Amino acid sequence: MVKTSKLERLITDYIRQANHNWSLFTTDDILLVAVSGGKDSLALFYLLEKMKINVQAVHVCLSKQSKTDFIIHNNLEDKINVIETNILKEVSNDKNPCFSCSKKRRKALVEYADKKTLKKLQWLIIEMM
Repeated sequence: MVKTSKLERLITDYIRQANHNWSLFTTDDILLVAVSGGKDSLALFYLLEKMKINVQAVHVCLSKQSKTDFIIHNNLEDKINVIETNILKEVSNDKNPCFSCSKKRRKALVEYADKKTLKKLQWLIIEMM
């Protein structure tokens, strides 16, 4: 049995409290977690899985050359679905490429959720201090 750290318990308690306060999801929901490869999104995915929440993880590749090494490095090939796009090429000449990229990534996630008939999307914004 893997020992749970104090930090894991603390963050899990925060997730439960937020869900209790705002009814973000139920045990019947399938949560779609967008995984960038950063510590925050990987931690969220890990903790939700550990909480026995039904989670589907997805990573939006911004180009064919995008790195997905983090999936292999963390042994997540069977757990993270990859959406391949050409977003970087599409936004390269935009006046505001960051805004356009964000919008297109969000659209790719919504289309993925729709294709998988996921009915509830929660946009979780995590800010690491």
